[in-house]
Amino acid sequence: MKILILAGGKGTRLWPLCKKSCPKQFVTIYVDPNKHSLFQKAYLRALKLTNQENIYVITNKNYVGLVEQQLLDIHQPVISDNIIGEIKGKNTLPAILYGVKIACADGDDNVVVFPSDHKIVDEDTMIEKIKNTEELAQKFIVTFGMTPNTANKEYGYICVGEKNQNGFNIKEFKEKPSLKKAKEYVANGYLWNSGIFMFGSKVFLQEVKKYSNDIYNAIMGNNTLEECYSKIKAGISVDYGVMEHTQLATVVPLNVDWSDLGGFDAFYTAFKGDRNNNICRQDVITLNSKNNLIITEHSEKVVIIGLNNIIAVERNGVLMLCKKGESYRIKEVVEQLEEENSTLL
Repeated sequence: MKILILAGGKGTRLWPLCKKSCPKQFVTIYVDPNKHSLFQKAYLRALKLTNQENIYVITNKNYVGLVEQQLLDIHQPVISDNIIGEIKGKNTLPAILYGVKIACADGDDNVVVFPSDHKIVDEDTMIEKIKNTEELAQKFIVTFGMTPNTANKEYGYICVGEKNQNGFNIKEFKEKPSLKKAKEYVANGYLWNSGIFMFGSKVFLQEVKKYSNDIYNAIMGNNTLEECYSKIKAGISVDYGVMEHTQLATVVPLNVDWSDLGGFDAFYTAFKGDRNNNICRQDVITLNSKNNLIITEHSEKVVIIGLNNIIAVERNGVLMLCKKGESYRIKEVVEQLEEENSTLL
């Protein structure tokens, strides 16, 4: 079994908690008792399935040094050939396809794809489910669908079809919906689209060639990563490029405590707060306040009075305040700061 860990994202939706020089996958999440970053947790998770020689990390070339240092910090050897540094990201399909090309150069093998920005509590349950899916993955492209515990508009959804061996056919993928639609999806048995995949490399190559032939030719017809990516006019996600077209897409439900920490609203729902549902990194005094997320870097004590549904993040010389439900607009702020060539990013 080979494992691909996708670790190239910029994590701009968690700015200013994260910066371009150290995006979210490399930041230590404050509730982790071992003080591991999300990337480190993903790597240690992969080690429960295979050894270091079979684990490949796909990241931005600017983060290769971060990857190497974070591996050393968890006492893992640095295998340079297993760290793939993209000059410029082309979305998930080219990244996964190139990873499969390198990892499975010696022949067909099962491949598991892990994003590096997930919080997963019940890891052993997930690992056991993956092991039990190996036979299914030799014939299908499997995605693991998470059983929702609430309606969440931050996630994509999967409409489940008929039973298919140990999984289910996929009727339809749904992009991030409104809250009203999300409630309908949960009520009708939809699953969260986790972005975690498992497949036989031969099956995956076959389906990419069939449905994204230009990407296939660019990656498989050239040698170096730079040559491959230079032939790709526009990047595309694996969902759009393959999963929404192939007849071999299968979903395996997984009932674990899972969160994709894509933004601060998702961050808030991923962790348990106090009796008034306030989540705060520091020692906090709250008066008549509830449902707040407060993360500060320098304050020894935080006092919250009469505030509800607020996200406040102070880090890297920036104080960011917004209402819950509005944190997706941080992307607009980041774009504005990019135009200004700000050093705060």
